[in-house]
Parts: sequence; structure tokens; C-alpha cells
Amino acid sequence: MDDFNDEELVGLALQLVGDVLFFSSSEDSEDDDHDFELAVPFVTAKNAIPRMENYVEKIVPQFDDGQFKSHFRMLPETFEFILKIIAPKLVRKKPGCPTIEPNKQLLLAI
Repeated sequence: MDDFNDEELVGLALQLVGDVLFFSSSEDSEDDDHDFELAVPFVTAKNAIPRMENYVEKIVPQFDDGQFKSHFRMLPETFEFILKIIAPKLVRKKPGCPTIEPNKQLLLAI
């Protein structure tokens, strides 16, 4: 690696990223398609991740302090303290689409 300067290393890194993301052209596009499918697993209807409905409303309130901390890396009291400080900034003051409740926004960010 001592043979390359920083600009050359950045250029090589960008070229490698480009090759991985966009696969340089080749003669056999079917092999490229197969390689791409192996390299980037797409979420399709067959393997979609199931979503849990009303997680914040139904599940989170049932957490004890330890469970809450294991999920969100803070105690519920700390969460409430932070929420009290930033909640006014998370509410839309102008009319428009309804916003997500501040507690949901904070849990999502955490």
C-alpha cells in the first residue's frame, strides 16, 4: 500500500465500489444478473418482513424498565426527560398532513 498516494487509493476505492454496485460491462449479461441477485438480496413479496401493528401503542407500554432499556438503551425516565425537552419541536405548527406523535418519533430515532 505504500506504493499508492491518498488520491490513488481513493480512486481505487471508488472504482471498486462502482464495480460492486454497477458491475462493469461483460459479454454475458445473464451471469451478471445472477451475480447481482446473489450480491444484493431484494425484499420481495415472498420474503417481505412482517410488520407488527401498533407496536408503540400496545407493546412498548408493557415493557418493564429492563426490557425498555434493552430495546432503547435508556431507562423510561430518561426517555420521558428527553421527550419533554424536544416534544415541542416535533409538533407541526402549520396545517398539513398529520404528524407522527412525538413519542413515536423519538422511539424511532432511538
